[in-house]
Amino acid sequence: MGDNSTPDASKFSKGGGNNAKFGAPKNKLSRGAKDRLASENKAVGGATQKEKSKKAELLEKLQANLDANKAP
Repeated sequence: MGDNSTPDASKFSKGGGNNAKFGAPKNKLSRGAKDRLASENKAVGGATQKEKSKKAELLEKLQANLDANKAP
């Protein structure tokens, strides 16, 4: 049984039996379709909260740098 001369099913079905899933297939989009959908959603909804906060922090940092470098 341990040799490979006669392949038997016992080597392939260790406990779990048939693990094939016959449910509905998942709806997968290609990378281009995902990017296009994401850009459409961003155009409709605007920037995310993370992007807004990152932009605000950068603006504060630049303003502080500008204020620090002003000539008296």
